[in-house]
Amino acid sequence: MWQRITIFLGLLTLSAAFPVRGATAFVPISRARIAEALQAKFGAIGSIPITITPAELEIPTAVVARIREPRLLVDSLLQRPGTDQLAARMHCVPSADCIPFLVLLRLPQTERILVQQAVEQGQKRRPGAIVVPAGTHPTLLLDHGDIHISMRVRSLQFGRVGERVRVSADAIQKIYAARVIAEDLVRVEDGK
Repeated sequence: MWQRITIFLGLLTLSAAFPVRGATAFVPISRARIAEALQAKFGAIGSIPITITPAELEIPTAVVARIREPRLLVDSLLQRPGTDQLAARMHCVPSADCIPFLVLLRLPQTERILVQQAVEQGQKRRPGAIVVPAGTHPTLLLDHGDIHISMRVRSLQFGRVGERVRVSADAIQKIYAARVIAEDLVRVEDGK
């Protein structure tokens, strides 16, 4: 299949034809499929069964995949600072099937507390736990020669100590690549 493009520039007309590749069709990922993946991850905590239904999910954006039934995994469970709201970060396997996405969980209070406790215990036991969650506001340290600046930024990625993450200084509309050095603390060296 060919697509023709014509550009009119006053008295001059430019026209060209280009071959069009087959377009990739994306299909929505169903709430039931997302609930199934969450249920597999958090279905039982200790001896207490937890049921996650599609009705308890809030999906803030359209979530699509290249295949009808993608294999979904839960990356992490996040708690929004200052609230009891939980969000699960999910991705497809293989990763080319969809982009990572967030799903808000509207669990009953008892189940929400159990899930939060299990996640907190797992993070305390696991070395290399995430200390800079995405969407939080860590302090950025900028060192360039004798100049030292610290400012609050918004983290665009999850980060463990030693990893590099992207952070946004919204006030000056600049994005930095910074190394996580401690909980809620990142550093950019030499002004890069």
